[in-house]
Amino acid sequence: MEDAGLNRLPALLREELRHSETLLACLQAEQALLTGMQLEDLPEQAARKQQALDDLQQATTRRLAALEAAGFDTLEAVEKRFRMPKALQAQIRQLRHNIEQAQALNNQNGLLIQRGMAVNQQLLYILGGQPDDRQAPPHYAPASQPAPSSSSLLGEA
Repeated sequence: MEDAGLNRLPALLREELRHSETLLACLQAEQALLTGMQLEDLPEQAARKQQALDDLQQATTRRLAALEAAGFDTLEAVEKRFRMPKALQAQIRQLRHNIEQAQALNNQNGLLIQRGMAVNQQLLYILGGQPDDRQAPPHYAPASQPAPSSSSLLGEA
């Protein structure tokens, strides 16, 4: 690569690759929490994942700006014009792979969340019966039995 505007490309790709690896680690940790039903730690992990995603987006924006400044709109256009060093080609392949893997993990995590929500809905149905806007859900005693109504507590008059 001879273009002076592209001299920053290797450093920008390394940064982007590092952030994509951080995002993958966050998604894997999120998946472990979801499968282990450790839901109390989920909000903190979601915040870490969001930060990793923000960092990756900012790094991608910087790379795209550098490409645009050099007169290119994509990495593919640069690859067609210049013979890239093998190390740079490997970084580009790894970055693409990481992005695909992150999308797949995010989709899997979404399915885990949906499954958890469905299980919770089933449990609510079991405990409370079919929801009816006109009727309050039954109250349960500590032994998970329906609480006696107030009239049976007072006895027959």
